[in-house]
Amino acid sequence: HIEGSTSPLYLDIHGLAAQVQAEKESLQFSTAVRQSEVRSVRVVNSSREPWIAHPVYEGEYFSGPSKLAIEAGQMATLDITYRPLTMTAQLRDKRGGAEDPKP
Repeated sequence: HIEGSTSPLYLDIHGLAAQVQAEKESLQFSTAVRQSEVRSVRVVNSSREPWIAHPVYEGEYFSGPSKLAIEAGQMATLDITYRPLTMTAQLRDKRGGAEDPKP
């Protein structure tokens, strides 16, 4: 939620959604297990009031700041970190793994 506003700002790993017109942005992450990869999303406050957003990250391997302050009429960058602790099923199927060994 945005402090001082009754309108929430929704944010998921695929981009930004709000009551104002918002651009959707898709992020692609690809990194080795236990390695971090950071992608950035621009968040634009086109209102006349400052925002303090509290992003919510879904998925156990995603993280980022718990608060993002954006002045009125300004843009801020939200850095999202992906750090998988296990190999994804899709990658395991391509490379072979303990559950599905391939030559």
